[in-house]
Amino acid sequence: MRLSALLFVTLLSAAASGQVRVLVDHVGYEASGPKQALVEVEGGGSAAAPSHFVLLDAKTGKSVMDGALAAAGDVDRWGSRRFWTADFSEWKKAGHYVLSVDTSGGPARSCEFEINDNVLERDTLSDVIYYFKGQRASGDFNRADAHLPLPDGSGFVDLRGGWYDATGDYGIHFSHQNPASYFNPQQVPLVVWTLLKSYRVLEARQDENFSEYRRRMLDEGLFGADFLVRMKRPEGSFFESITAPGKEKLAENRRIGNPNWRTQIKKSASESTERVAAAEGPHAYEASFRAGAGVAIAALALASTMPEDGDFTRAQYLKTAEEAFAFLEAHNRELLNDGKENILDDYCALLAATELYRAAQKADYRDAADRRANHLIARLTRSGKYRDYWRADDGTRPYFHPSDAGLPVISLIDYSGIASPEQQASVRDAVARSLRFELRVTDEVNNPFGYARQLVRMGDGSVRTAYFFPHDTEAAPWWQGEDARL
Repeated sequence: MRLSALLFVTLLSAAASGQVRVLVDHVGYEASGPKQALVEVEGGGSAAAPSHFVLLDAKTGKSVMDGALAAAGDVDRWGSRRFWTADFSEWKKAGHYVLSVDTSGGPARSCEFEINDNVLERDTLSDVIYYFKGQRASGDFNRADAHLPLPDGSGFVDLRGGWYDATGDYGIHFSHQNPASYFNPQQVPLVVWTLLKSYRVLEARQDENFSEYRRRMLDEGLFGADFLVRMKRPEGSFFESITAPGKEKLAENRRIGNPNWRTQIKKSASESTERVAAAEGPHAYEASFRAGAGVAIAALALASTMPEDGDFTRAQYLKTAEEAFAFLEAHNRELLNDGKENILDDYCALLAATELYRAAQKADYRDAADRRANHLIARLTRSGKYRDYWRADDGTRPYFHPSDAGLPVISLIDYSGIASPEQQASVRDAVARSLRFELRVTDEVNNPFGYARQLVRMGDGSVRTAYFFPHDTEAAPWWQGEDARL
């Protein structure tokens, strides 16, 4: 009875004083960059409010810095949780640390974290590269992909290589969501482009700590580039997808995928998760700029500038990219579900033209990049109280995306490296306006974590700002988690 009473009093005291947690970036902090942590208090009144923090050396336990906490308020519909910010940006010494906050119930401490140069690269790159190597198509699936029947039954084609789409999807995709028009994610081609672009960035640093990462990135990137070459169609674009249908995911069931499918909710075990429309025309199975082909062209052009060949030569990478670009410049609209280009075509084609100009140094490619950049910049618009957001269509529809929200800005910044001084000034202005808009909508509500918000359009046409990709869009019931967008 006494023990029960003591436990009750202890729990009552803890609830009254508030449960305190110290939240830090578990990856760590750049030595010369900003450093903030959040202190969360759940429950309790003003007596539970913390006021100071102490930064402790994790090895010695000694204090190296202290400071005042800044009230950061609460989050709408998050119950009784309140937040304070600890800013320790001025501490720049590399090491392992713990952040401690005094409370009425004793000190609350964070987990141990690191401060160092290149901490993100040191602690995540190896795992990311290893993940993609583990997702390579292999075994029975890869053997089947080396001899896939053409959709028209005229023969077979070798499409081996690439990476599986997800844990439960052994398909390999340039993109999907074609019928929804505005939500095509860039998939395998973006991986290739990003790996090779990251290789170039690390190469420019000339830091021997990353020599093994560079080697592995180059290997993985060229593996992907080889797959892109195999997916290219003679006198056309690229096949968009290899599907892995069926409950058993048998290699013998793998096919070149019809890209005209939508997600649907299964109502019985025998139903499919997809609703597929007919694929008609000589290029019906091929990818448009926005359905992965634009970024595939960019990736192949970049691959042609690498220090070595893959299964294909660097000259073959460039030839494939140039042929695909020429085809899509003439026929892209024919491959679109609605026959209309939108912002996705602009930023994907801009990446393609930019990398082609770098690789081939042909004026036509810079002219094409200039046109796409101007068209993209002109998409910054205003409607109602919202100004300087990207419009996705020819009207005022806002551009929002569950995985590629940053690509308009990224494509413009990449293009600025080949642009004239006048165009560079236009790019800087557009990027600044876009980022100011992002900051405004992110700060329009109390937001202790600084979580990026967005302007979205619902299925009924209404527009609002939100934290998350809505479930009610043209792509419904498909949606995607926010870790991809961030």
